[in-house]
Amino acid sequence: MDAIVPLSIHLCEVTMAWRWNDNRSITTSSTYKVVSNVSNGNGAKHWKFIWSLNIPHRIRIFIWLVLRDRLLANLEHYHRHIASDSTCTFFPSCEESLDHVFHWCGPTRRLRIQLVGFAQLNIFLAKPFNDWFISNLQNNNNSVQGND
Repeated sequence: MDAIVPLSIHLCEVTMAWRWNDNRSITTSSTYKVVSNVSNGNGAKHWKFIWSLNIPHRIRIFIWLVLRDRLLANLEHYHRHIASDSTCTFFPSCEESLDHVFHWCGPTRRLRIQLVGFAQLNIFLAKPFNDWFISNLQNNNNSVQGND
């Protein structure tokens, strides 16, 4: 019986606070930022830019999926136990990630050269795909708007 500690008569007030918002209240905006890991830095700027592009909505969704690494290449299928291995169908010695598909895979070579141009191929291959993709979108958007 000595091990049982009696409850205190003076109970303290319990309050809930949302640590991801300065005023400690939960909002849709703060929840979205936490769930999607969008910061107030370049990430948010990039997403605003992508959603502001004057292109068909399904293309915006595709770009969003690519940049969020949400398209399911074989590597992601493997991690989700949908595929038995993570290798590329065309190059079995390589894992099929989105970076592999867009940067290195042979069957997409013609598309890469068409998009990037043969002269710019080394610059394209030197940058991480997401960085190149954003800068290319921004440059093309400036050209279309006459902001060059």
